[in-house]
Amino acid sequence: MAFRQLAGAFPMPVWFEAGISQSMAWGLLSPYLVSCPAENPRIEWNIAPPLHVVQPANLTAPGIPSALSTNRTAFVTPGSTQIEVSYELPGANVSYNGSYVTALGKNVTQTDNLTCVFIAQLNATNVPFVRTGNQSGTCLVPQGSLFDESNSIVNGSNFLLLVEREIYVTPYK
Repeated sequence: MAFRQLAGAFPMPVWFEAGISQSMAWGLLSPYLVSCPAENPRIEWNIAPPLHVVQPANLTAPGIPSALSTNRTAFVTPGSTQIEVSYELPGANVSYNGSYVTALGKNVTQTDNLTCVFIAQLNATNVPFVRTGNQSGTCLVPQGSLFDESNSIVNGSNFLLLVEREIYVTPYK
């Protein structure tokens, strides 16, 4: 964030950054690893199968330039903007040397009846996952606000998960 500010960009468009688990962060990072020193000990993390956003929501509008940091959500209509996603099945060899294997979470036993979870700022917001194919489906951008009406749930960095049970995390209401 300091680099953003030094570059003249607004440093922080949200009150809080989204918190994700170490396994989630490792899953996001692992495709970018190219090597690891031999003397480093092996670290075991759960790596979930990748989730691909096939058709993301359009977050730009004609005549309004993209911004590095913004608090605008006017281009997404919560509750009506649909996102198409696809996911891979567990069991793929991943990371820089293919020695890690994707797996479902410890308590996850199935890939049917899934729920989309948007993690942003301090909330985990659940919306239905509508299956459109074997490993694909859609979910709607959630509607609602955090703390007051001026701060939409969908703002800043968001993480999208597919889970078998709804997750409830919120500091407010």
